[in-house]
Amino acid sequence: MTKHLILLLSIILLTTGAVHAREGQVVVNSADWVDVYSSIMYANLEGMPYYFVVDEPHARALPLYMNKEIEVYLVESDTVPYLPNYKSTLTDSGYNVVNHTLSSGGRKLNLELARELNINRFIVLDDEYGYNAISVAPYAARSKSWVLFVNRNNIDEVYAFLSERNVESILIYGHVDRAVNERLSEFNPEKIDNGNRFDDNIAIIKKYLEIVQSKDLILTNGDFIEATIMSGESPVMFIGVDTVPPNVIEFLKGTQIQLGMVIGNDLIGSAKALKDSTGINVIIKFGQGRKNTGGTTLVEELDKFYLPKYELTLDIAQVQYNEGSKQLEMIYQNDAKLGEFFKTSVAIFADGKRITTIGDETVQYIYAGSESGIAYNVDLTDYARTGNISAQVSTEFGEAPGSLNLLLKKELPVSVISVQDNSEIKVSDLIYDTGTQRISLLLENTGKVQVYASPDVKLLINGKEETLRLGNAILLAAGEKKEPSLRVELTQADLADNPQAKVHVTYGERPRLLIKSLDGVYPLRLSGDKNVPIIVAIASVIVLLGIVIRQRSKTRLKTTPCANCSEAVPDGAKFCPKCGKEVEEQNAQEQK
Repeated sequence: MTKHLILLLSIILLTTGAVHAREGQVVVNSADWVDVYSSIMYANLEGMPYYFVVDEPHARALPLYMNKEIEVYLVESDTVPYLPNYKSTLTDSGYNVVNHTLSSGGRKLNLELARELNINRFIVLDDEYGYNAISVAPYAARSKSWVLFVNRNNIDEVYAFLSERNVESILIYGHVDRAVNERLSEFNPEKIDNGNRFDDNIAIIKKYLEIVQSKDLILTNGDFIEATIMSGESPVMFIGVDTVPPNVIEFLKGTQIQLGMVIGNDLIGSAKALKDSTGINVIIKFGQGRKNTGGTTLVEELDKFYLPKYELTLDIAQVQYNEGSKQLEMIYQNDAKLGEFFKTSVAIFADGKRITTIGDETVQYIYAGSESGIAYNVDLTDYARTGNISAQVSTEFGEAPGSLNLLLKKELPVSVISVQDNSEIKVSDLIYDTGTQRISLLLENTGKVQVYASPDVKLLINGKEETLRLGNAILLAAGEKKEPSLRVELTQADLADNPQAKVHVTYGERPRLLIKSLDGVYPLRLSGDKNVPIIVAIASVIVLLGIVIRQRSKTRLKTTPCANCSEAVPDGAKFCPKCGKEVEEQNAQEQK
């Protein structure tokens, strides 16, 4: 046997609770993953074994494997259970259900269960990113922390709950809504948000290792809940479906980790790549042993509760060589609902012989549901007319520059064209309207041919750089100006952070191949509220009215001394207010 195991296929018996501090077992019957996750957390913190239903057949079979001597704490969704009336199913099977909790929604149950525990350490994350919950699960179990699922819709309720607690610590993990960050700022939370799941995952593993100097870890991709992952016995490390990001490999090389357990069969390829790169031993947990009521041990698939996720897809629609520009032009296609980052390597063959290799020097980006053309400089003049040219493409892609964990491999024929791109464009102004909350820039086609343009603006929003897309393939005729815009809420702090902004515009004559680019840093000019002229006009009218009123007031208060007693008598008065003499009589005497 070699020093390091290549792959040890293992069947590991299912364990759902290391220490039984409280009598009872938790059973979860819900298709809402936050219900399942929160119930498992509760069971872990109370030292209780747990079971969760993954589909209707599993719900019917589960009573065969549980311990009838232990009371059941049943958590059940009142809207999306896998099997309705599960309490009666368990009761009919001989179980004593001592507590039945109905969940009206994952976030509500999450807070309800938290209120039952005497706990003052919390981890806050957004349930839109299920993999973040998987990443923090072992640390939460070890640090006795409760994971709260928070967004702008329930932040007030969560804030009220935390305000009633003697909060010891709060960790905000991953991206959360600005309202969440602002509302929880008074608790001085620690934050982990590096912009991608792998760097965030490494950061939480480091915190776990500060508590327990573990020499093994669990390898997964964060797509599902499983008993071993949730137990807290080992930290969870993310690896890709097809590849292992370099930052993961570098981190492992600097630790004392000796063993990685892969959960499921889907990651065997990337697990082997990890083993080859780091030298750690790798085993695979692909099944579980269970004893049925007859005492027979059965080997079954792992219980996995899959989390909602966005599927990432990337394809290459076309590859062509442009003799006019001496460039290889490739059109990428992203049909996913998320923007994706990618980096490509292209091996070019002529008549089956490899002649050169080209590719991206930096990570590229393609927006959700769009096409993006990229041109690579390469001179294939000698082969364009005489050779049969093909391209072998290898593209790593993912949701962030540091998360290129998926791999696209494709071989395509290379067609030959000859096109010159004579487009020209100019950016002359960058504006943020504080009234309409829209950012816009002024684009001008300064060339003699029509042009398609796609502008981006990079801003610091809530302290993080974000790229705002103002449009894709905007058509401008020769000499035409357009002002693409996008609504974005910028606070006074954001505006202070952005006296100027980076602008990037890709453009070209062909809408699918915006192979030219314009980059610059422009002052962010603020324009006022569109209602300001009206407000100023109203204010001016009010001021004028005030002046008129004061003048009239002064006119009414103009006085003349009384001829008899010198008392000031207002103009128009018939009698002196002091001596009572008639003013007209006095005036007549003065005239005589």
